[in-house]
Amino acid sequence: MGDFVRDLLDMIALELDKVEQFQDALAKEAYLQSAVLLPFCVLEAYVNKLADDVASRQELSPRERALLERNARLDDRIAFLHERSSGRPIDKTVSWWPAFKAALDLRNRLNEPQAAPALTVPVVKAAIKAVIDTIDALSRDIYKGPLSAAGLGSAGQ
Repeated sequence: MGDFVRDLLDMIALELDKVEQFQDALAKEAYLQSAVLLPFCVLEAYVNKLADDVASRQELSPRERALLERNARLDDRIAFLHERSSGRPIDKTVSWWPAFKAALDLRNRLNEPQAAPALTVPVVKAAIKAVIDTIDALSRDIYKGPLSAAGLGSAGQ
């Protein structure tokens, strides 16, 4: 998936190699937290675009419109977009869904000081990969191909 979104997420992952250069534990932690939070910004922007596309071209019930609202839970929005485009609920055993849910839980725990997780480079890289795989799965569901097929990035894998 050689597109802008994937390239951006890959750049974040590559930057993680620099985290070991930090001597200051606070700087290292800030860098790792940013590397978890930034991919979710990309994912949420992508989900917003998909939701806008679906809302503009399909008749939706008030309940369905509510699921596309930006204040709805991210996992609920993704599940709805998947089901609406594929005609079936998400198979919660496919590899990308549990990985996404784990990454989402990690992101959410970063916002709770009492539950803040200890971050390591492998944990952060797994979260980034989960976001990439989620974006790819959504693109395949809605646009019937990888992200580049949606006209949002360059062609190629």
